[in-house]
Amino acid sequence: MRFRVCSRDAAGHARHPGIDTLTSHINSTSFPWLLGNVLDKETGEPLCGMARSRIVTHQGRTIGILGLVEQEWLATLITINASDVDYVDFVEEGTRLARELRAQGAECVIALTHMREPNDCKLAAEVPEIDLILGGKADASSFSNHTKSTSSRVAH
Repeated sequence: MRFRVCSRDAAGHARHPGIDTLTSHINSTSFPWLLGNVLDKETGEPLCGMARSRIVTHQGRTIGILGLVEQEWLATLITINASDVDYVDFVEEGTRLARELRAQGAECVIALTHMREPNDCKLAAEVPEIDLILGGKADASSFSNHTKSTSSRVAH
């Protein structure tokens, strides 16, 4: 099972293609792209047909996976007008999606994020329904146990 949050160039900087290019790229892959909290204003759905969340079964366990970004991410999308999308706060949407996944039978909920570490820590502290947060915005890798949320761990 593979998930992709963002591509990186040779210097390690995130590349954010335009909507048409991104949609084409998504359609050429065989794995799900998740984005729960940035919605197309026209459709009310996540950008480019991405899913908000997904449930998978692995070794007999039901796992809920959701995708979130921070609002500042929108400023990096030079080909997307921020007025064309609705941003939903990552804590608010993370809570809603995690509860929805639990109601659908998820034993464990994982958030895949594209946020800076302080926002991942905020998510861990404020959304106990999320068991694991895998962040993809840091330039260096780290793994931290955040004591404010005993059930959540953040990997960046």
